[in-house]
Amino acid sequence: MLLGSPRHHFASLDSTSLLLKRLAADGAAPGTLVTADAQTAGYGQRGRQWASAPGDGLYLSVLLPTPAMPTQLPFVVGLACQEALESYVSGVGLKWVNDLVADGRKLGGILVEVSRGGAIVGIGLNLRTPPLDEAIGLEALGATPSSEALLETLLAHLSDRHARWSQEGFAPVLEAWGRASVTLGRAIQVIGDAPLAGHAEALGPQGELLVRSPDGVLHTVISGSVRAATGAYC
Repeated sequence: MLLGSPRHHFASLDSTSLLLKRLAADGAAPGTLVTADAQTAGYGQRGRQWASAPGDGLYLSVLLPTPAMPTQLPFVVGLACQEALESYVSGVGLKWVNDLVADGRKLGGILVEVSRGGAIVGIGLNLRTPPLDEAIGLEALGATPSSEALLETLLAHLSDRHARWSQEGFAPVLEAWGRASVTLGRAIQVIGDAPLAGHAEALGPQGELLVRSPDGVLHTVISGSVRAATGAYC
């Protein structure tokens, strides 16, 4: 599977993922890529708006085949993004479940949506720091790759990680993801439908977050937003 072919690029678009969903429903092939210099309605987890000003970031969505285990794919994609970013800066971490972080702030995010026609993988990476308190861009970390160079690096890592996942299974992904995690081993709070505070101990076999509450009970968290116990982003 060749990622990035065909490619549909726009100076401005409502959302790369929304367009790719329409293309997938019309029979687009796996590997199809949509990129934009800016998005007017970019979104992330739980529909949160994603800042997508012109030139500030890399905004893309790529179509992958529908996986047998969809819950594993965000970890594969997140790890590929982390490894790609580490080509330019050090200290990039992974925050459960779908954020890329550096210097305690959000550097990027991913959103995987299984749709008619395949898995829509949306990725947003900050080249410059957007006007948000908890965000950071590569430029602030001393790296200034062009969006095209970063895209090429990212697609190469994503292709490699996806192929290795298919051949080797999920265990190596979980192991590498855990090494890069900024969530595991910390006191955290989970914000979502079932709020929880405790110690993030490990990942489950499908990437679930295992959290030990103060009463000693081990909880399995499959969705929600995670913050440090202090309320800080990470």
